[in-house]
Amino acid sequence: MNRTEEKNIRHGAIVPLIGGFCIAATNTIGTVPSVIFSYKCFFENDKLYLRYLSEKNYNVPYYQIDKLNNTQIRDLSKKYKNLDLIHGILPCAGLSAASSLSKENRKKSPANDWMFKAAEFILGVFKPKVYVFENAPGLFTNTGKHIREKLQNIAIKYDYSITYYRTDTLNHGIPQKRPRTYCIFYKGKKAPLLNKINKHTPNIIDYLNQIPKNVTLQDKYVVHEPYIDDFEIVKFMNEKFGKKWREEMLKVRPHISSYIFLTKKGLLNNFYEWLKNNSNTSPKILKDVKHIIKKTSMGKGYRLSYRHLILDKEFIYTVIGEMMERNIHPVENRRMNIREYLHLMGFPHDFELYNKREYFKIAQNVPVKTSEDIINEIIELIKGNRNISNKRFIMIDNLKKEEIKTKCLF
Repeated sequence: MNRTEEKNIRHGAIVPLIGGFCIAATNTIGTVPSVIFSYKCFFENDKLYLRYLSEKNYNVPYYQIDKLNNTQIRDLSKKYKNLDLIHGILPCAGLSAASSLSKENRKKSPANDWMFKAAEFILGVFKPKVYVFENAPGLFTNTGKHIREKLQNIAIKYDYSITYYRTDTLNHGIPQKRPRTYCIFYKGKKAPLLNKINKHTPNIIDYLNQIPKNVTLQDKYVVHEPYIDDFEIVKFMNEKFGKKWREEMLKVRPHISSYIFLTKKGLLNNFYEWLKNNSNTSPKILKDVKHIIKKTSMGKGYRLSYRHLILDKEFIYTVIGEMMERNIHPVENRRMNIREYLHLMGFPHDFELYNKREYFKIAQNVPVKTSEDIINEIIELIKGNRNISNKRFIMIDNLKKEEIKTKCLF
């Protein structure tokens, strides 16, 4: 725990997944959650945080809402009626820009229903001072307008206001570009005004160097080929540009993939001929490059992961499953390892994962430091140290540099 316990703040969680928001709350408030609620379908993710609590000798009650009867819910409402804050990580596949759905279908996706179910349960049963959940950036945009309207109807039903707070992990001290939206329900008819946050963020090399040499998971990867010296693209780049091939790539873009670089430099066909003349070429690579040449000639995009490398200069882009397969270390000839991804999500260095299936759950999470800052704002709100607007629903955009300006919804 990072600070003295906030003695007057009691908090609980809903849908913790692997625990980013809960760990942030513990670091900020000084106590573990009093209770955790979730649903059966999220247990495979939740159990990783529950295991971490057990390893720390914390026994936090965990209830699956869809297994509770009305009597049990009524009893729990009495037991936990005085919680100040409940926090959650509701699934965002419906609104995520990474979704394969169209914008229109993202608005209507059943994945969005978890936001409504959880809000009905938390606000209707426990009535905390603040209920906050983290979601996709689309919740803040026109794509999320229909979702916001439903959330606002729930807020009115239970006598709450809402502040939508858009931010990016880059503003919170971690070099990961991860725009997100926090939906903050506040008891009463006027929405709170939270401060803007813009912390210093180190570059990716300095940040990764913070990882102690003796911690685990630095030899674990999501891919079976972590080292890239023998990759065709690396050999080709070494022949063309020598040991400074990274610098050549980053001259084109600060966030760039190997195939985009070849395309931008007019080297894609050269690479294809080089592959054909190299007896050690993987047939899959030859097939992939031929596919890319065909697609780009048609003005179309493509999605490939096999030996497809991505390099970043100052910060990496959102940690998601397919990017975890592609990101390479900024100076070492290897993919990024699991401990590095956990660190980029702000997790403590004693947090353990045990197999590849668990590794991919890192991305289904919220960065700890981002949520720490949001919870700090909520603590100040609960203590009476933040102003209240004269509107029931407002939007605060932490991505804009000017002083706090809010968009009032009504």
